[in-house]
Amino acid sequence: MPVTRRQFELEITAECEQVMRLVYHFLAERPDFAYSLAEIQEELMRHNETDNITAHLSRALEVLGGLLAVDQRKVGQGPDATNYFAILQEFDTGTWLSLKHMKKQGTP
Repeated sequence: MPVTRRQFELEITAECEQVMRLVYHFLAERPDFAYSLAEIQEELMRHNETDNITAHLSRALEVLGGLLAVDQRKVGQGPDATNYFAILQEFDTGTWLSLKHMKKQGTP
């Protein structure tokens, strides 16, 4: 099955992009909080009918971090440390370009 040019550039499948959108919207709706991987997975699975969440969540967060849409920080020390994720900046989920970048380029 073919992938879009942007999916090719990001090295993701359509299923992974779907999970990226779910994660992005979940975090964007809660900008004052950061969530662990387990918390994100639990919330997304509670509200979405898809089997792709578990299979693609780690990769989706990795790509969102690479785009600088989501920030990841380790909270705690030693073996009790947990990775948390929070929204970093606004993105157009159709193009995966930051709105800040689009404004600089004059893209509507």
